[in-house]
Amino acid sequence: MKPRPLPALDETVCLLDRTAGATCDACARACPTGALRLGDDGLELIADLCTACGACGATCPVRAITIDRAVPLPLTETDVSGAVVLICPEVRLVRGTGPCLQALGLEGLAALWLRGVRRLLVETASCDTCPSGRGLPLIQHLETLNALLADRGLPLISAGPLPARGADHLPRLGQGPDARRRGLLAFSAARPEAAGPKSRQTALARLQGLPGRGTSPRFAHNPVFDPQSCTACHLCLRICPEAALTLIIVEDQPVTYRVDAAQCTGCGLCVQSCEEKAISIVTLATATDGITLVSRQCRGCLVAYQRPADALRDDDGLCPICARAPHYRKLHQVLR
Repeated sequence: MKPRPLPALDETVCLLDRTAGATCDACARACPTGALRLGDDGLELIADLCTACGACGATCPVRAITIDRAVPLPLTETDVSGAVVLICPEVRLVRGTGPCLQALGLEGLAALWLRGVRRLLVETASCDTCPSGRGLPLIQHLETLNALLADRGLPLISAGPLPARGADHLPRLGQGPDARRRGLLAFSAARPEAAGPKSRQTALARLQGLPGRGTSPRFAHNPVFDPQSCTACHLCLRICPEAALTLIIVEDQPVTYRVDAAQCTGCGLCVQSCEEKAISIVTLATATDGITLVSRQCRGCLVAYQRPADALRDDDGLCPICARAPHYRKLHQVLR
């Protein structure tokens, strides 16, 4: 039996190593066996507990974790009905040598849809008693994906049990080996988005950016600003790893924050970094408009700054730095 593959972490992408103060623990929370833990020195892996199910990589919002052979994407094409077969490794002839279906995640399902998959034929063992499959979120991810597709008037992905082996209606997967003879699913060697630059657009972002018939489509993750709390410090814009938040500056027009919900992965880094708690991420919500900013000159340090135009609180004429630490007063005292 081949040695079990272990998760590999790209520290240049991981939010914990990329930004001081980040508290992302999505991978640790997704791990069904507690093999991943968030310690004082970052992520800790207990290899003896890892089952290589792939849940950590599927949950990571910035795709910093990969596991060899841990993405169950078919190497063959779909049949004429757009169906593919997903078989749990626990029901294969050689147990424990493949990834759990948790490895798909929302990103993996979006990649399948973009490849033309419209039907999943699934065979699993008992997920309730399986160390890897407990709380298997495949159905929840599928429901989320179908909600996004329905809002855009796009065809959904259906799921059902795999017909009995040898049944005449079991689909053939393209020109590849007959699934009835193999009785298992071929797994890709790497995540579909892992090859190439990390800034490459995700499958979910491409899917959410497709034109559709829906007038107000929802998005998986939607950043929302609170203009009453926002100080327009621009920290969330600089820290967003996916450029979902940008500053728009056009001549003779107000400066605005623009939100591109299709690009947001829900990593929460903007929420964690905002000291004013002026931004939140709402799941499965329609896109919101950005906020318009009004330029001001700080009466303390004389530096230009911006404030949300529709903020209800009174503007005290101070930039965010002077408002928090009014060192300009000491400067005036020295000058006097």
